[in-house]
Amino acid sequence: MFKKPLKFVIYALVFLMPIFWLPFSVEAFEFNKIYLMGALVMIGMVFWLGRMVFDDKKLSFKWSLLDPFVLVFLIVSTVSSFLGIDRSSSLLGFYGRFWPSLIGLYFAAGFYFLVTNNIAKDDINKVLKIFITSNLLAVLVAYLAVFGLWGRINVLLGSHLPAIMSLRTFSMTGGSLEGLSMFLACLSVMIITFVAFSKNPRKEIVSYLTLFASLGLLIIIDFQPAWITMLLALVLFLVFSLWKRIFKTDVNRLTLATLCCFIALVFIFTSPVKSFLDQTVTSGGLPKEVLLNERTSWQMAVDGFKERWLLGAGTANLHYVFAKFKPAAFLQTDFWQLRFDRTGSYWAEVLAENGALGALSYLALIGMFILISYFFVASFKFKLMGSNPVSGDKKITVIALLVSFLAILAAQFFYYQTTVLSFIFWLVLALGVVSWGEALREKSFSFKDFPEAGLVFSIVFWVVLVGAAFISFTLGKYYLADAYYREYLVDPAANLPKLETAARVAPARAVYPIVLSRAYLQKFVQEAQKAEPEKELAAEMINEAVRESKIAVEKFPNLVAAHETAGVVYREIQGAVAGSREWAIKSFEAALKLEPKNPVFLTELGKLELADKKNDEAKDFFQQAVAIKPDYVDAHLQMAFLEDEEGSKQEAQGRLENLVRLSPFSVDAHFQLGRIYFNSGEYDKAQEQFQTVLALYPNHSNSLYSLALVYEKEGEKDKALELLNRVLELNPGNQDVKQKISAVKNEKSTPVEESAEE
Repeated sequence: MFKKPLKFVIYALVFLMPIFWLPFSVEAFEFNKIYLMGALVMIGMVFWLGRMVFDDKKLSFKWSLLDPFVLVFLIVSTVSSFLGIDRSSSLLGFYGRFWPSLIGLYFAAGFYFLVTNNIAKDDINKVLKIFITSNLLAVLVAYLAVFGLWGRINVLLGSHLPAIMSLRTFSMTGGSLEGLSMFLACLSVMIITFVAFSKNPRKEIVSYLTLFASLGLLIIIDFQPAWITMLLALVLFLVFSLWKRIFKTDVNRLTLATLCCFIALVFIFTSPVKSFLDQTVTSGGLPKEVLLNERTSWQMAVDGFKERWLLGAGTANLHYVFAKFKPAAFLQTDFWQLRFDRTGSYWAEVLAENGALGALSYLALIGMFILISYFFVASFKFKLMGSNPVSGDKKITVIALLVSFLAILAAQFFYYQTTVLSFIFWLVLALGVVSWGEALREKSFSFKDFPEAGLVFSIVFWVVLVGAAFISFTLGKYYLADAYYREYLVDPAANLPKLETAARVAPARAVYPIVLSRAYLQKFVQEAQKAEPEKELAAEMINEAVRESKIAVEKFPNLVAAHETAGVVYREIQGAVAGSREWAIKSFEAALKLEPKNPVFLTELGKLELADKKNDEAKDFFQQAVAIKPDYVDAHLQMAFLEDEEGSKQEAQGRLENLVRLSPFSVDAHFQLGRIYFNSGEYDKAQEQFQTVLALYPNHSNSLYSLALVYEKEGEKDKALELLNRVLELNPGNQDVKQKISAVKNEKSTPVEESAEE
């Protein structure tokens, strides 16, 4: 009764994982794939237990020498997660990335045991064909996205398709083309090796279609680490095949592997079709994923390892390691404001997140699989040297699986782990164990001699079923919360109650109270800016913003964003609530401890000290911010304001002149320099700076107004009036602007010096 449904569940998971996604959550791919894997693995486990209890009347379990290493890795990851920085992120995955997570790792390990215990050697090729067929569909969908066809189809259908499908980066395997490229490199190696060992390669039509379609996408995406991954695995395959003379009289079976090696080698060093594709097919090039380079990834991972060397920061806590140990050189890049939750190498992540025990247990798991597989191959190497090496023992399958596994390991070195990359890792690992055949040992316990045991385990079955239902209900609440959060993001003004519900339903997600706190703060600011604000509503929004920020800080004390949000909330309400400035300082100081190389926090602390007339303390914070990031505009501006206020006009002017050289596209830097020039009577220089601002930002009201003042000083009243009218259009009802327009019109301006607007 349970055997066929159990196999169907395994096959369904193998088929659906690469292509499954849903548009109902904020993140459409990783989040939904984990839920799919969890649902089908739990169903499979229930069916497996049901088969043993009700069909076979015995408990049976197949085990191998690799199983203890899998369990040790699970145990170490569990301990690391519960003793780590953020248990919530470890259990559910860091929000926005979701993989890795402890619950995801449990599901993957559950899938491993389902396969090793319920898939036979004769089923391996069937499983792989299902997997390859699924990926053919994934590749075809990716082609439609890369060529922009989904966008056109969406227009024809009246924009009824999910908006994400119109992106050129849309891929059912995950959210980036680089991730797709790494997955296709591993898939291509798998196909090449299995076709080489196929009894009749000419009949593997689906495999060939998937392979060549994948190669086409790899060429279009042109992600160098993917080519390196493919080349390394295929070179090992060719060397081993020729060394052991596996294809003694049929070396043509290595033609495909050799051809792909040459293709990979060419595209590693050059891209002969990239410029043509960018000019024609991809219209200027495909969007690129922002990735940490290998050097930064490993430097950060080593620093994190030094702090928590035994068990690491905990699964999915790379965000903490990055915030605390990002190198100073990173702040000089264009992406310095990004907080990365992943490295450029999964191996670096394992070191930082799981420490020495986690890294050793993972290496032991990998090493044991490779070692057993190699010795298994060596034990029948003489059987492979006949004229038809694939017509005999099916044990030869392990060679193809081993090569595929090596490709996956190479991909982990050059790229972080996604759900599909992790899934293919556990799939190949499980099938590799199945291919060992006689190396698997079965332990069984029959109920025939102990009828009472049958009753006990039938009760266990129902307990497991209820437990699976409870887990499904709990995870279902978190899925519902994320669907509500997505609705809020689509229309924040109308769907604030949805976000409130999400925060109540999923209390272990840090993002909901953080975003909710900022939403309440925004409502307070909007109310406070009204001519006649409702004091009760404003007070309520303040209370709610503070309450949610406190919840975030209390539940997630090691999350930078929680303390940052609290600091922003207290900073904004300091004019309305006594004592808020001190709490803002404490919040930004706490955030700075978690992210010490953040010039924003230092500058905010300086501003708060400046508001309390503590100029020396403020100057110290600003100088620290500039020392960390020499071109940080806000810190320089605050220093310039301070120097100007203290009478050091030349120092302020020199600082701003240097700042516009460092940050030529900074609107604020040019405007403040123009203001300094204007107040010094250097109207030509002031005019140049204000015009530069307007070239960068045509509707910058302060620059329009200030440039009008320059024209007024120079006697060009018509130009001044034209600019003042534009300012009034941008700020309708502004009485100061109206009065200035009237003054200019009536030519009543006095020669008294006026200052440009700050």
